[in-house]
Amino acid sequence: MIQLREKFNNPPSIYRSAPLWVWNDNMEEKNIDWQLAELKKHGFGGAFIHPRPGLMTPYLSEEWFRLWKYALESAKKLDMKVYIYDENSYPSAFAGGHVSKELPDCLAASAVKSIHKTSEFVTVHRVLGTTDSTFIKAFICEREKNILHICKDVSLLPASSWQSFGKEVCLFQLIKGETTSWLAGYANVDSLRPEVTEEFLSCTYDRYFSEVGRDFGGAVPAIFSDEPYVSGGGAYCHRLDSIPFSYWFVQQFYKKNGYSILDNLPAMFSDTRNMLSEIPDEKVRFDYYETVRELWTNNFFKPISAWCRAKKIALTGHYMEHQWPLAFGGCMSPAVMANYEYEDWPGIDLLQSFMLREEAFHPLQLTMQEVKSVANQLGKERVLCEIFGAGGWDIDICDMKRIADWVFVNGINFVNQHLVYSTITGSRKRDHPQSFDWREPWWDAYTEINDYMARLSLILSQGKMEQRILVIHPTTTGYLVPVSSEDGCVEKKENFLHNPEMTHYQQLLQFLTDRQYDFDLGDEYILERNGRPEQGVLICGNQSYEIIILSSDMKNMRSSTCLMLSAYLDQGGKVICVGSPGNYVDGMLNRENWQKLMGNESCIMASNEKELPGLLPKTYFVSDAALPQGFNHMRRRLDDGSLFYFFVNHSMGTVDCRLQMRGSCLIKWNCFSGKQESMEYQNGSVLINFHLLLERNETLLLQVWEERTENEGERRIPIHQDLEIGYEEVETEFVSAEPEEHNRMVLDYCTLYLDGEVYKGINAVQAGRLIYRNRGFQDNPWDNSVQYKDRIIACNKYGEESGFTTEYQFFCEKEPLGDLWVSAEYAEYYRLLVNGRQVEWSSRKDRLDHHIGMADIGGFVHRGENRICLTAPVFDVKLELESIFLSGDFCVVQKGKKWVISEKRSLVLGELTKQGYPFYSGNIYYEFSVILPRRTRNLQISIPYGKYSSCSVYIDGEKEGLVQFDCREKLSLEKEYAKGIHHITLKVGIGLKNLLGPHFDSSRPRNRAWPGMWKNAPVFGPAEADSYDLIECGIYGQPVIFYQ
Repeated sequence: MIQLREKFNNPPSIYRSAPLWVWNDNMEEKNIDWQLAELKKHGFGGAFIHPRPGLMTPYLSEEWFRLWKYALESAKKLDMKVYIYDENSYPSAFAGGHVSKELPDCLAASAVKSIHKTSEFVTVHRVLGTTDSTFIKAFICEREKNILHICKDVSLLPASSWQSFGKEVCLFQLIKGETTSWLAGYANVDSLRPEVTEEFLSCTYDRYFSEVGRDFGGAVPAIFSDEPYVSGGGAYCHRLDSIPFSYWFVQQFYKKNGYSILDNLPAMFSDTRNMLSEIPDEKVRFDYYETVRELWTNNFFKPISAWCRAKKIALTGHYMEHQWPLAFGGCMSPAVMANYEYEDWPGIDLLQSFMLREEAFHPLQLTMQEVKSVANQLGKERVLCEIFGAGGWDIDICDMKRIADWVFVNGINFVNQHLVYSTITGSRKRDHPQSFDWREPWWDAYTEINDYMARLSLILSQGKMEQRILVIHPTTTGYLVPVSSEDGCVEKKENFLHNPEMTHYQQLLQFLTDRQYDFDLGDEYILERNGRPEQGVLICGNQSYEIIILSSDMKNMRSSTCLMLSAYLDQGGKVICVGSPGNYVDGMLNRENWQKLMGNESCIMASNEKELPGLLPKTYFVSDAALPQGFNHMRRRLDDGSLFYFFVNHSMGTVDCRLQMRGSCLIKWNCFSGKQESMEYQNGSVLINFHLLLERNETLLLQVWEERTENEGERRIPIHQDLEIGYEEVETEFVSAEPEEHNRMVLDYCTLYLDGEVYKGINAVQAGRLIYRNRGFQDNPWDNSVQYKDRIIACNKYGEESGFTTEYQFFCEKEPLGDLWVSAEYAEYYRLLVNGRQVEWSSRKDRLDHHIGMADIGGFVHRGENRICLTAPVFDVKLELESIFLSGDFCVVQKGKKWVISEKRSLVLGELTKQGYPFYSGNIYYEFSVILPRRTRNLQISIPYGKYSSCSVYIDGEKEGLVQFDCREKLSLEKEYAKGIHHITLKVGIGLKNLLGPHFDSSRPRNRAWPGMWKNAPVFGPAEADSYDLIECGIYGQPVIFYQ
């Protein structure tokens, strides 16, 4: 325990967060060193080196591995870990195009359904089944409401004769894999094929082992597999008229099931009356997905898992788990939960950062319950979450802590931030931001959050959970639904799953969660491999379940589960059916088996979840007041018998109650200070109770000892007894507000001069696309595009006539006073003219990026219209034309429809965008003074309302705290302050959203950002000032001091 306390104060690197460190640049050693040092300084324990669109260093080349090894050695010096990311972007398996190139016969393909009038084929006299390589099957059909009647197979008849058999034909065609720049110009691979995995292991995993294998399990602890799925003809294709298909799969399906999928293809897409087959539709679908899952598991996951275990490196990553239980879902991933068995550190992905801002619950909690359950059952020590991805440049510290607490209390103990950009030049800044790095105004404040998460990760990786209730997960119910009828999404509360219907199941899980019951989910495949009934208890790996629950939304059960539950019930085990589940077994209607289960005397029928409290064991603690939705806990037992309880309040208000649990004594572990603290409690012979007061988004970590022992006194930390003295209030006085850096203005429209054409007032990003198209590229080759080897860089052979010129305009109300700078990406490639006069670029770089150059143009700008002209004499493939920035001592104000530069003015309390800072991104220092009428040891500061990304509090120049929970908070300080004047500083971070956008997406996105949101800007402008989507920011009031 002493060792654990020491680690808690400063957790080792293995428990610290490790972000996706995006290599999207021409990586250089000096930048690798500097960026790793920044990560270390700000509390990270390592990083996953993540190749991603924009990477110029050829992937898997000798240079790639030279730099990778250099990063590893640099990290070792900092006592950091380096993790492998197994793909060039995602999904895993195509190896940045290398596997696709080597196995052209194993590319993914789809079977696409379409219905046509037979009259369309009267002139086609060929037998399509023998002459057209894309033809699969043709059936004469009739449509009746939602039923498709299959009347005759006409695949081997001349198409011109089809009309004589009926009016419509259901046609199935093979769509070969679509080549796409996202997959390095290739099509995706078929991950059901064993040779795909063999080649993937050979060209990626084996290469890493040969280069850095000696550090596997040490400085290189794990390898990350990202979003593998069973692909059809397109990458991330969401067509509801297609399914993954190959003739190799047809053969495998027949071997497993004894009939042909070809004759039953219509059943995959809709309910049918098939005169040509006796196999029920639901059985066809069930067998299809069972076959896909078995091939995927045996040919992809198991070999990769075995390779990692043989090489002593942990396998981690995540799947397309957000699609549950849609078996197709556009990106086929049947029974994702079952495959967590084959990961050493199973993981999930939690995108965006808006969850729980305005609600106490979000249905994506289900994905955490899945992975947590497998970790509990199979003893997985670490559970990863790729977190905050596409959370937007407007994410704030409160969002980060709130969502981190949410995943921690639901079983995650390894945080993997999405992401850290090596560079934000060009389209990279729009690649699902934010970025956890030195560009963010909250960067220094984030160190405290990283330390906080590391301490939670350490504690929640100790011991194990003890769960008594198992809820059978109705995954295979999704197998029964035809592709075109799938409806809903587990990601969206407003459009939750309707087909298959899972509303009642979600309500059941939320009921159990809200009432603090200990439960896991039971995946049927994991139960088959790891479960057994034993003396009235269901054993699954490390867990022993006393009660099994079935939801009314569970319509199908695998036969293995049915047999296991029957044996469990016969031993006296207890099953509770909430509602009426059934009636399918392995996709076949089987009321007899379901009635036998539910007719067992040990099976209890409950009409709904509200009847459960009288049927379930008592919870591990009780409260003297009703606990609100959003109050959650985790309970872990350590080897010494003590327990850790982690309580989180995500409700919409304060939790104020007394909790009672089994115990003799307890202490509080402060995850911000790293210390153990006393906490008042009352104890009897067996039970302990204490006052729990948690504000919204506040947490509490307690260690509880259930049994009295001789050394109990060593566990107690003396409680400092304060006299009951009330607090008195004193107001503060506003002194000043000063920006930490220059103000900024965005110039995002220009006039482009290209190949004799003039494009006046064009959006800069669109101008960049035109330049690339005129230089032989279909589009910007770095925008959501993966480079195969050095193919893009190798095209960089342009002569003197390949250049272009752009001109940006801005208006100054008066002749500028003070500093005025312009920033441009890859400035060294351009000649710079300001109002017709040449200006030299400075050696200074913009703090936003080492590729953004700057020039001092203060002496070249005048009152009125000004022109900045950038001329690239020779085109270079690196030159993604973008907005440029002005920075200096000025304000930006709206005049009519335009943004103009105005003279600088003093800031006051209130909204910053209305005070001439609409594009500012940086910190503002708000200064206040207060007079304390007497010396005090206890001080509380009530933080005023504001909108910001971070807020750190300083008193007399010394940092005292970070606003963690929401934008109104009392900060309590147990420290002595003298009588007299004191100075309070609020260091308020203003995020990058107003500077980097998106500015013109009609949905006005908050806490989410996808690359397409930047493509909605008007092509020609300049855009009117009113049309910019800017978020409010600033401090709107004065802090109030309460003193004793």
